[in-house]
Amino acid sequence: MKCVTVVFGQGTKLIVTGPSPPEALKESQATLVCLAEDISVALVHVSWTVNGRSVTDGVWSSATEKQQDKTFKMSSSLTIDSSDWTDNVDFSCQVSVGSKFTKKSIKNSQCY
Repeated sequence: MKCVTVVFGQGTKLIVTGPSPPEALKESQATLVCLAEDISVALVHVSWTVNGRSVTDGVWSSATEKQQDKTFKMSSSLTIDSSDWTDNVDFSCQVSVGSKFTKKSIKNSQCY
């Protein structure tokens, strides 16, 4: 389920996805994924907020990986209670690359 894609900086893409497949919501927890790719530098920081509050529990971030085209990518995931997703809670992923950053929110109602 793809929900948000934004381009910032020098072509850096931020993609945030909701729980997928929909059957995943039948479990008590679901996972949101934030993927930052086409990054020009290796130093990337990802953070998550839930309804505007910073969270660290349930967050996992990969190491930054160098790609063949000499760009970098990394991903971060946030494990949430399925009920928070169905209750349309606001989740945000913020990616900082050098002095530039972008923050995108995702809610169940934004997904298709």
